[in-house]
Amino acid sequence: MKKNIFFLIGIAISLCLTNCKEKPEVITSGACGANGDHLTWQFTNGVLTISGSGEMADYGHYTVPWAHLREKIKTLIIEIGCTTIGTHAFECCALTSIDIPNSVTCIGMDAFGSCLNVTYAKIGSSVTSDLRYSGIFDSNELKIIDVNSNNPIYSSLEGILYNKLQDTLMACPRGKAETIIIPNSVKTIGNHAFIFCQLTSVEIPNSVIDIGNSAFGGCFNLEKIEIPGSVILIGIESFGLCNSLTTIDVDVSNPNYSSDDGILYNKLQDVLMCCPGAKTETITIPNTVETIGFYAFSRCGKLTSVIIPNSVTYIEDGAFSYCTGLTSVTIGSAVSMIGRHSFKDCTGLKSITCNAPLPPAIIFGNEPEQLSTFDGVPQTTPVYVPCDAVSVYKTSNWGKAFSKIEC
Repeated sequence: MKKNIFFLIGIAISLCLTNCKEKPEVITSGACGANGDHLTWQFTNGVLTISGSGEMADYGHYTVPWAHLREKIKTLIIEIGCTTIGTHAFECCALTSIDIPNSVTCIGMDAFGSCLNVTYAKIGSSVTSDLRYSGIFDSNELKIIDVNSNNPIYSSLEGILYNKLQDTLMACPRGKAETIIIPNSVKTIGNHAFIFCQLTSVEIPNSVIDIGNSAFGGCFNLEKIEIPGSVILIGIESFGLCNSLTTIDVDVSNPNYSSDDGILYNKLQDVLMCCPGAKTETITIPNTVETIGFYAFSRCGKLTSVIIPNSVTYIEDGAFSYCTGLTSVTIGSAVSMIGRHSFKDCTGLKSITCNAPLPPAIIFGNEPEQLSTFDGVPQTTPVYVPCDAVSVYKTSNWGKAFSKIEC
């Protein structure tokens, strides 16, 4: 009996030792300096502390030494002495705030990428790297970015990031969900400045001359925007993915741009530049238009039908891309070229009518990098063309893109 008890105790001890050996060690501290610099990290009770001096190493998404702790890292303390923050360093951490000390000069690409709980970010006096690539602005909860007044490159006003002179608005925190009044000092609204912001309206002053690419992209709550007479340059997809936007109004004094029925044109109205994302049903393009611009109707998900007049000669890249509600399109007789991805993922198209006697040039390819004009449109979508041009269409790229070409 005693032998059996000792035997069972032995087995239990053996299993315990085996399990202890197999259980992976949880590493909660280590080195993180670059090129032998003396930086260390330590994690305790939800707090990750970076100590020492010098540059932090750059990392890939899965090579960060504290990657296994990301969901537990609620607070980050970077002590004075750290001079750079490595790429992807704190990506996907559960941080609610960010505090960059005055010793840091550079924040690496996506260092704070996908830190979606951040509501506040404080930037020290020495950071000169481009904050727009740091990932700090990824959080939809971010309401304030606060820049040290001694920073030589950046400044902040009412929680928004500007350059030092405050003549360029660089980035608005996505969590701002009210009317934004841009100060009169601003001349440039930078690329992606308000991207995915929750703002409901914005006032652009007469000082602004340049609105950057995708400047208001993804502002889902924005219903109307007014362009002052001072603006001389509006970038590509400046108002893309603004699904509630019904109207773009341009001041009549503007020398370069105009609007009609809430749609943005150049001054002569021979180039259609942007259709608001909330426009619905059928749109008949005016016969003054010769060019449908880059991404002009992109992501207009409520658009069901479009009629392109005989005045149009060129449909530029991405013009109707991702118009998933589009069921029919009529292309006028003068169109000679339709650009890359012009009708990408218009998956609801049930018919295409092209009145051009010669097939407009389109791109067709099986490889993604070839950026096919009708990429994602069902090959079985019927295409209706002039009767005496059917055979020409079938032997062109149209015949490769579509199996049903008829008159």
